[in-house]
Amino acid sequence: MLLKSVVAVTKRQFYPLLGSLSLALLFFLGLPSCGGEPATPSVGLSAEQIHQIWAVRKSLPLWEPPAKDEILRRDLSKLQSASKASLRLATERLVRQGQEVVPHLEKEIALHAVDPRAMAYLVNLASTLAQAGSAGDGASLIRVLEHSPVAVARTAALDALSALGSRELLPAMLQHAKREPEQAPLRVVYSLLGKWGDEHAAHFLTASAADWLDGIETSGKGQMAWASLLELRHPVAQDWLYQRLPSLAPSLRMQALTALLDQGVPDLRDSVRGMLDAGQYPSGRLRALAIAGLAQLQYWPGILPAANDPDESVQMAIAKALASPEAVSAAVGLDYLDELSRHPVPELQSMAIKALLAHGHSESLDSWLNRLRKYPNGQGSVASLLILREDGISDPRFARVLIPRWPFCEDNFRVDLLRALVFTQDLQALQFSAKVAADSTESLYVRQSAFMSLGSYAPKSIPLLLGLWSTDLDVVLKTTLVNSLLYGFDQPEVQNLLKQIANDPQTHDSLRAQLYRDFVRLMGADARAYLYGILQNEPRSQIRSWLNALLHEFF
Repeated sequence: MLLKSVVAVTKRQFYPLLGSLSLALLFFLGLPSCGGEPATPSVGLSAEQIHQIWAVRKSLPLWEPPAKDEILRRDLSKLQSASKASLRLATERLVRQGQEVVPHLEKEIALHAVDPRAMAYLVNLASTLAQAGSAGDGASLIRVLEHSPVAVARTAALDALSALGSRELLPAMLQHAKREPEQAPLRVVYSLLGKWGDEHAAHFLTASAADWLDGIETSGKGQMAWASLLELRHPVAQDWLYQRLPSLAPSLRMQALTALLDQGVPDLRDSVRGMLDAGQYPSGRLRALAIAGLAQLQYWPGILPAANDPDESVQMAIAKALASPEAVSAAVGLDYLDELSRHPVPELQSMAIKALLAHGHSESLDSWLNRLRKYPNGQGSVASLLILREDGISDPRFARVLIPRWPFCEDNFRVDLLRALVFTQDLQALQFSAKVAADSTESLYVRQSAFMSLGSYAPKSIPLLLGLWSTDLDVVLKTTLVNSLLYGFDQPEVQNLLKQIANDPQTHDSLRAQLYRDFVRLMGADARAYLYGILQNEPRSQIRSWLNALLHEFF
């Protein structure tokens, strides 16, 4: 469903969809958007503040709904000149039409391919075509490559061809690579040769890369060719890389080995293992890449001896390798991971813990949970909170340990606690956050944080959020609650409530204005008729002028 895709974000993100709603309202109330204790808001607005909210830069004619055959033209016009938000939404509307809109986009691209003044329009058309079209589309983009004098337009055309998967146009791209003078489009076309290249492309790339390795070519094309060869899955490229291995500098050799391993070339184990010699190869990053290569080969006897390597990047690579499903299946490296989980570097600790959890060793969290029982004043308790709130580490026991610490926390620690509970996605944690949000004895700062956190539990939290709505809430809390409800905008009861709030004359002006803009974003083309209806019935002239401008901007 479209709405779900629009509002979908990582559930563990603590500040959901704050965007314009909270920021605009908090500006007018003189409150901080995050951190610190917010001041007591003043709901009343001055005439100047009201004017700022509903300000319209210029007088506009009354917006009229477009006829059916006019909608496409209007949306295309937004690709020529529009605000960023309007451009994005017009693009989305065009993309939803799929193949129906492709001929119109191709026609516009072909018409403007030669015009340097149409650069921005061409870029936007190419981006839209890339999203709406499919493999086989994009012939007009070759015209841009051949005739546009603007490098940005040629780059956009190549990006679109890449997104479309237009492999059949590879011969034209190969010819373009031979004549393109600018670095930006060159990088894209070389990347495409590496992605889709045939024998002709392989020979072209190997010749260019050889000139670079031999010091003949210094323009940057040879280095681009090298990067493309590492991606190219073709026997000509593979054989060339294999033959060049002995003569390559260590970093390039490791790059080539990694590429060949990824492509399934056999008999490379000893070559990769040899790169773990710290005396011969002092670069920790290089040795970390060798660990990743051996992990790809599932050669655990080659990895584990590197456990004594002093470089942190190597240690991190080993821990990551031992967290892989293949390592878990082989049950290797548990002693090393246990030791690494007590490493003084937090990043290594957390990586080792994640690996141990992947092996099914939940007891690795016991010591951290024990420290958390004395949060926030116990030694190591704050560090434990930071460790245990990471993705891949949260544990069902986390909420049961942390919630009882609430009475011992000041406001700042309470907010950190709420943030950490989000990572558990635990039902008990959700219910606790809702309880805090509803508690009028808590500070505004803490309650606002609780309302924010509830959005990160969506869709589970939506019924609770609906139940928490009250016209008696502080205006800051109303705004924060609305932000969290936006996660559930695809639910009819949420839409109905938000529309009710937006159309209520008693609702804070800033919240009304920002909700109308959010309706444009979340309702898609349906917002056109909805806002026009509001415009026709709104009694305040300032709001009518603002709604009229909003419709002109987006539709």
